[in-house]
Amino acid sequence: MKQEATRQKILDKALELFSTRGYDAVSVGEIAEAVGIKAPSLYNHFPSKRAIFDAIVEATAAQYEADTDRIDIHVQNVTQDIPAFTEIAADALFEKVRQIFEYSLHDNTISRFRRMMTLEQFRSPELAALFSRRYVERVVDYHAGIFRALIAAGEIRPVEQQHIDEATLRPAPKIFKEDCRIDWEKPGREIVNFVRGLSPYPAAWTEMYREGDGEASSAKIFSASFEAAVHGEACGTLQSDGRTFIRVACADGWIALGELQIAGKKRLAVRELLLGWRDVQQCCFRE
Repeated sequence: MKQEATRQKILDKALELFSTRGYDAVSVGEIAEAVGIKAPSLYNHFPSKRAIFDAIVEATAAQYEADTDRIDIHVQNVTQDIPAFTEIAADALFEKVRQIFEYSLHDNTISRFRRMMTLEQFRSPELAALFSRRYVERVVDYHAGIFRALIAAGEIRPVEQQHIDEATLRPAPKIFKEDCRIDWEKPGREIVNFVRGLSPYPAAWTEMYREGDGEASSAKIFSASFEAAVHGEACGTLQSDGRTFIRVACADGWIALGELQIAGKKRLAVRELLLGWRDVQQCCFRE
């Protein structure tokens, strides 16, 4: 029983770490530390980090099917649900939709898994295909099957969309790296919203310059807040006490950084980052 409990805790902690930092950024040692065991002990339960990841995928799929089965939603088998939607009252339909959305959004395991897969789809074509099957194709096929059955039964009738010029429809544009660069000349609230909208992936980023170093490096910003203020600093100027905060000058105040990742380093909260960032006072986010 203890061994099974430890195995489950490994899966839970690994999912928590993968969903916030991404698979590549998390080591087996960090998973073991979060569980409260030594890394060699973890290998008694899983032979590798990838084995942990695969076990999370399998366990979460099983949990999803079991939990949604209890509210009579079977995304994996649309024919099983067609009778439930035939002659369904509006209130009952609303309640069924509410239940599945509440579950998908607020169940810790499911929401963390979705966040993890959202990150990992950009790392691996295999995981991108899995993400597409699970969160796009399967859901679309399920609802299409329900609506086809309801139309065939005469419960609903298709209505052609009006006043839509199909020639004006365009696919959503791809986001490229340059689109994610932070412009420190902009108002603070706009910058914070920009960071929030791109976090955790692909993440807003900025060029970073060190005093006396002609070449720029980069830093990804994952969370930030805005402090309105009047100052005489150039936008992109960085200030820090070296222990608790880093803030960056913008057009109408300061951007207080929450989490960031210096190129080649791990993603860390500012307080953790400053423990090892001794030359922070010699850095800035402008040329």
